[in-house]
Amino acid sequence: MTTTVFMNNLPEKMHWKGLWATFAHHGDVSDAFIPMKRSKSGKRFGFVRFASPADADRAISRLNGFTLNGYKVSVFRAKYRSRTSFWRKVSTNGNRTKTIYQPDKQQTGLAKHRQAIF
Repeated sequence: MTTTVFMNNLPEKMHWKGLWATFAHHGDVSDAFIPMKRSKSGKRFGFVRFASPADADRAISRLNGFTLNGYKVSVFRAKYRSRTSFWRKVSTNGNRTKTIYQPDKQQTGLAKHRQAIF
């Protein structure tokens, strides 16, 4: 089971390869990603996926509060927010409309999503 770690306040010049190398010393890294966008406070952030929860916990305990190239970074497990489901009006035949419940794609899968719409 993979576990994803979130790292906030990344140095400006850090590349995803540097993020990978930093975390690889603390466990088996499966993936590293730094999005182009920034947090609400204007800081860079990134995600690292570990092969096991034990490796992720080890990295969190060792790197949280660590100063990396002059930036004090915070590291913790990523928190996933589920996308909210919503009601939507769909046109059927001509002028008739009906309201349907559209569930979250990630939780129910694409097949169930299509079934709910059609």
